[in-house]
Amino acid sequence: MAVGFMLAHPYGFTRVMSSFRWPRHFENGKDINDWVGPPSNADGTIKPVTINEDTTCGNGWVCEHRWRQIKNMVIFRNVVDGEPFSNWWDNGSNQVAFGRGNKGFII
Repeated sequence: MAVGFMLAHPYGFTRVMSSFRWPRHFENGKDINDWVGPPSNADGTIKPVTINEDTTCGNGWVCEHRWRQIKNMVIFRNVVDGEPFSNWWDNGSNQVAFGRGNKGFII
């Protein structure tokens, strides 16, 4: 949701990041694998991002930028680019909505 809000709101410079998975192992409430870096080969080189048949990423990469929801919000941002922030609404309980001129509205 935070990435969707960032892409809908006209403030600042946006950047969509992607990440990787690692084998989480908790002992006494701490992930003892929190030192693990990006997917790598035995020689320490970083594994390339591979694209699976279903368009997800392989080799331990997550590739959030390829998720349908994120991709569609990037399209939304491009369509409403330059339009003013308008018609803010909130219910006082963590629900918001707003417009981007007459080209878009986000709930």
